[in-house]
Amino acid sequence: MPSRYFFLFLFTLTSTLPFFWDKDILYSKIAHWLPDNHFSLVLPNELDAGYPPALGYLLALAWELTGKSLLTAHLLMLPFTLGIL
Repeated sequence: MPSRYFFLFLFTLTSTLPFFWDKDILYSKIAHWLPDNHFSLVLPNELDAGYPPALGYLLALAWELTGKSLLTAHLLMLPFTLGIL
């Protein structure tokens, strides 16, 4: 139980930090590219990591519904964080 509170505190503490690491930046790039290209199922080579870009699509959809914000991206990750705990 105490570790859950630690991770929720950590989530709150880092909620204003931008994307980091290479794959997270790739998800952000995909999420920015998709709405401009009508959510195409075919990604350009520079965005194709070789695996299904489901998280990029989820992020793009969340941004379409709520507007592009870092908070939206972090809240999208919250169910995964809680699921891991």
